[in-house]
Amino acid sequence: TTISSRSLYAHGPGGRSSVSGLVTTIFGSSGFLGRAVVNKFGREGTQVICPYRFYQEENMRHLKVMGDLGQINIVNFDVHDKESILKTMEHSNVVINCIGSFSDTSNYSIEDGNVSVSTWIAECAKEMGIERFVQMSSANADVNSSSRWFRSKATADAAVRKLIPSATL
Repeated sequence: TTISSRSLYAHGPGGRSSVSGLVTTIFGSSGFLGRAVVNKFGREGTQVICPYRFYQEENMRHLKVMGDLGQINIVNFDVHDKESILKTMEHSNVVINCIGSFSDTSNYSIEDGNVSVSTWIAECAKEMGIERFVQMSSANADVNSSSRWFRSKATADAAVRKLIPSATL
């Protein structure tokens, strides 16, 4: 990925104590996979935007130490508010979606958590002209699977691919 003019800070050679020039928004950054992605990007000098739901701030603080001071930015967002999603991507040139749901919750079904949210994020990324979009999927994603989760991941992948053909799945 190329260095973006969207970066707020001066660029350097990369590495933990420099700025690589990449600005990456990582949705689902507090999850099992998301925190590893934040750690990897933070160690390379990437400015990382970590959106969180309004009631999850205490679950995000551990991410701040994964990069130098000011490199890991935790911002509030509402997945149902398009302007909120757009604002999290405002300075980014890379968006990574690690949001996923293994089971229904009181607020979201598996389809909401995997398909609807992925589609909304991809639509916003397309609108913002994001240079690189990465959708975390599953190796077993298949629309014909007996697993509801695998079917929902495959449906999400197809929706993202339709919106952003160059997306990495």
